[in-house]
Amino acid sequence: MKRTTNVALRVLALLALTGAIAGFPVAATAAGSIYACVNTNGIDGTSVTFVGYFAGNQNGCPNGGAIYAAGTPPVNAYVCNGMNGQGVTRAAGPCFDNVNRYVNCHNGTVTDTVTGLIWLQQADCLPNANWAAANTAAAGLKNGDCGLTDGSSAGDWRLPTKDEWSATIAHARTYAFDIAGLPLVPGGLGCTIYGPGSTYPNGTADSTHLPPSLTNDAGTGCKAVGPSSFAGVVSGDYWSSTTFEAGSGDAPEASLDYGFVLPFGKGNTLRVWPVRGGAGR
Repeated sequence: MKRTTNVALRVLALLALTGAIAGFPVAATAAGSIYACVNTNGIDGTSVTFVGYFAGNQNGCPNGGAIYAAGTPPVNAYVCNGMNGQGVTRAAGPCFDNVNRYVNCHNGTVTDTVTGLIWLQQADCLPNANWAAANTAAAGLKNGDCGLTDGSSAGDWRLPTKDEWSATIAHARTYAFDIAGLPLVPGGLGCTIYGPGSTYPNGTADSTHLPPSLTNDAGTGCKAVGPSSFAGVVSGDYWSSTTFEAGSGDAPEASLDYGFVLPFGKGNTLRVWPVRGGAGR
């Protein structure tokens, strides 16, 4: 099948199907729209002659079409019928209010207004998996899965990046994690197993300072204290989509027990919590 560069042939064939050229039959209404593509080996400057219609998936046309003869000796040119229109939807965008960091969009998603990420509301919907399988599962998520009514399609969802996880848990954690040591995070809410902490590794969780390392909806306290729009979030380890250029057998994971983002072997089985939107998209 060859796509022609013969514009005149295309125009003649399309006009013929609409009955705009005398001597050519008018295409039936059922033929529908016409693709702007003609498959031909015709030669510039030659005329075209109507041969007939065909139906079904033939001659490179999935929905039938018409046949025209072009050139000397005649070579068939096929004009494809259009397919019936298919509705195309876009995933719903983020939602906002004037009070909360995390906002329930009431379509199976929650928007983080700090990072711009749209999170799957039901955090435990997808099964635990190794790093590669986790990325694949996240990418396959779509409207109708996991309580989603957001119009999303496969390919819209992914895992959070390392930096997105860090930004997500920053305000909730107890200690900063860097080479120099583990000082307390200024203003950190202490939503970890260390609670409000003192100096690493001292500190224990209490009734208002406890994991998982996420804030409540308002961003003023720990998620475990609430209120929170998320469901199924546990204190444990979650994959990121990031990988390391060196030592690619490891990938960063977010520990919602400790409030750290750490390297972990990709072959291990961790939790899978997809997002979409944000700067990583």
